[in-house]
Amino acid sequence: MASSELDRSAGNPCLFLRALAELGAFDPESEPVGELSLTVAKAFGESVNQMLLTAEVYPIALAANGLTPKQLFDTQLHGVVANELRDGPFDKHGSGSRVLDRHGQADTAQIDRFDEFAADFRDEETGASVRGLGSDELEIMLDANFERAKETRRPIDRKLMDAEFPKLLELMGKTSPDGDYLDLDELRTLIVDRQFPTRVSERLR
Repeated sequence: MASSELDRSAGNPCLFLRALAELGAFDPESEPVGELSLTVAKAFGESVNQMLLTAEVYPIALAANGLTPKQLFDTQLHGVVANELRDGPFDKHGSGSRVLDRHGQADTAQIDRFDEFAADFRDEETGASVRGLGSDELEIMLDANFERAKETRRPIDRKLMDAEFPKLLELMGKTSPDGDYLDLDELRTLIVDRQFPTRVSERLR
């Protein structure tokens, strides 16, 4: 990917929205709040109540660029600017996974750190062992991330964490006899290459 493209998206710390933009599913420079809400719901597929999820996402998208009355009005009028989310109300300022640095570059050391919390899951089709993060592993990892940031964290940051990787588990989790899990290889591809697994991207085409 060209450096200019990386620079343009440096202000977007959301792994999900970065992959949506890479797929061409929305405009990261200006996307109507309602359209973005519908796209997010569509990505989750028929396993969720589409109308309910759209309604839940709408106020989050509306507030993403700022909470002042003027900013809320501008977002409602002109749309969400995903490439200007950094330093916004949902930016955890280092209290999260730290897999992206301030310039939007993937931090491979932090991605490798996932394996410290991962477990082995059996692939439902092949029976092979796959390193992944289920809900229990994610909970431990998020608690560790929150503890790691104790000098700078805000109380709300732990809640914001629940809207990231646990939601990715709902979005792209694989099923196995050991429970649903995030495949670490797929997670790395999402972060580094900004690509969803094919089963997710097909929902959006």
